[in-house]
Amino acid sequence: MSGAARLHLRRSAGLAAFPAFLASVGLHVLARDRLWVHEWLWAVYQYHFVTVLLGPVAAGVAAWEGQRVARADDLSAAAGARLRAAAWAWAAVMGWVLATYAIGLAAVIALVRAAGTPGWPDATALSTLGPPIALLAAETSTGFVVGLVVSSPLVPPLVATAWFLLVLFLYVAGPATLVTVGGSSSLLGLAPRRALQAAQVELYLSVVAASAAWVIARPARPLAKAAACLVGLSLVALGVHRVSDEGPRIFQRTRVTLACIGSEPTICVGPGYVPMAHRIRALLGPYLDELRAAGAPVPSRFDQTALPGEAAAPLGGLVYSLLRYDDPSAAPFAIIDWYLGPTCDVSRDPAATAFDGLATWLQARVGPRSGGIPEQPVGTFPGGSLEQQRAWVRHAVRVLSACGR
Repeated sequence: MSGAARLHLRRSAGLAAFPAFLASVGLHVLARDRLWVHEWLWAVYQYHFVTVLLGPVAAGVAAWEGQRVARADDLSAAAGARLRAAAWAWAAVMGWVLATYAIGLAAVIALVRAAGTPGWPDATALSTLGPPIALLAAETSTGFVVGLVVSSPLVPPLVATAWFLLVLFLYVAGPATLVTVGGSSSLLGLAPRRALQAAQVELYLSVVAASAAWVIARPARPLAKAAACLVGLSLVALGVHRVSDEGPRIFQRTRVTLACIGSEPTICVGPGYVPMAHRIRALLGPYLDELRAAGAPVPSRFDQTALPGEAAAPLGGLVYSLLRYDDPSAAPFAIIDWYLGPTCDVSRDPAATAFDGLATWLQARVGPRSGGIPEQPVGTFPGGSLEQQRAWVRHAVRVLSACGR
């Protein structure tokens, strides 16, 4: 690192704000649940959601730094270093933001490794770094420009608040892809769409370019300033169009290597979930036995990346229930979901009655009072002997298997 870089980093408002940057990252990583420690892509992509907190804070600090540069404008101009001073000042703030981001990412990696998840972040996980870093650059550059222009002490907090409200508004009202660079549920079997990532980076860098164009044109005549603003706004508008044109879909399905154990059924999970696989197989076994005894078909393979209607039964809901709540009651639903077609609406009859009745019957047969004949729940399945109930189960399975196909 050059002497000039070290000097500007030491003098930067980013150094004074470094504890606030770290607090934003710490709140995001440590004060929320950490289910993501079992997947590298999920962990890294979830970490990027810190931009919702860190970005506005960084923008406010950059505005503070812009005001400091503006106050020394006459001295910089006399030395012929007006543009260089502005560039160094913004770069120093961004340097402290990036240092904070790297510390947070290192903490995430350490937590995933400590959870026993094998390997390291792969190329797909690391490729997700582009959009959040570019977004932070856009936020700090706009904050810096506002600070250059307006000297009020209210500017830094107002800039931070404005960015925070803008991000929240886009998340709620859309298009959310303009600011969605992180935050998700499990991403096993999914990957971010590269085209959307590229469009996002293009948008955020266009904001940086527009900010730089204004800084360059700042000492020029009004006409040059207007031209710089027009060019900058055109670049930003083009970037917004590119991102919006990609649509709302953020992820696409992708092939992933799973670890599989056992047979009849085989349980296939992500590498970070292997310690759960034997427990999952033990939970599913009694429900499968009841269905086999009733003469109903059962899945021979459960796959954490499967969706309803596929050859393997989906495990995502059960894994989530075990991770978040340590609740095994979702086990029968992992089997029932296998019967459903991809477009089945289980809120409507006859699928609703079949779904609810089959779930109730399985829970009663395998639950705390397992082995008994369940009492008749109103509107789900008829009473009668065990054989009569098993006949109803076979009928319910046929109804569900025909739904959504």
